[in-house]
Amino acid sequence: MVQALPGREIFLRIPVYRLEQPNDCNHNAIEIYTSYAKLAGRTIDPPIRLCGSLQKATITSEDHVLAIRLTTKVGPKSLIDDMKKLSHFEANYTIIRPVQTNVSQPNGKACGDDEFDCSDQTCIHIDLKCDGKVNCQLKNDEDTCPDLKPEGLKADIFSKCPFYSSAFLFCLFIF
Repeated sequence: MVQALPGREIFLRIPVYRLEQPNDCNHNAIEIYTSYAKLAGRTIDPPIRLCGSLQKATITSEDHVLAIRLTTKVGPKSLIDDMKKLSHFEANYTIIRPVQTNVSQPNGKACGDDEFDCSDQTCIHIDLKCDGKVNCQLKNDEDTCPDLKPEGLKADIFSKCPFYSSAFLFCLFIF
């Protein structure tokens, strides 16, 4: 589960997605709960369910909570025999701030001085621009970058700005 401050949302990208039995959606799927209400079972709206041979997905949460669950039916022998066939996915998430219409920051712009405008009515922390990961839905935070920032800078981003984050998740679950 990823949780941001209230008033923020979570942008999720799933660039790598592999299911051992992709056509068995009852036993092999990724479920994404895009709000606290869905996670707590307080709504009749089901979670987003990804199955089949999906290549990439992008999803934005409905509020400040997002949870991901991979369900897969894998026999114990396949764990040892062929690790490449295991169901798994990789996900990147970024905590974003939605821009409120008719509300500007002290600088007169939609995003603050310490934010980057994603040009899609959202802002991310300025340190996430040109960090080698796509943090904006339109990918414009990486479009005009001359060089990638060194890996050591990413640790500084988390310690400096706990309200914004970009992280990489690798999930491998076997049920």
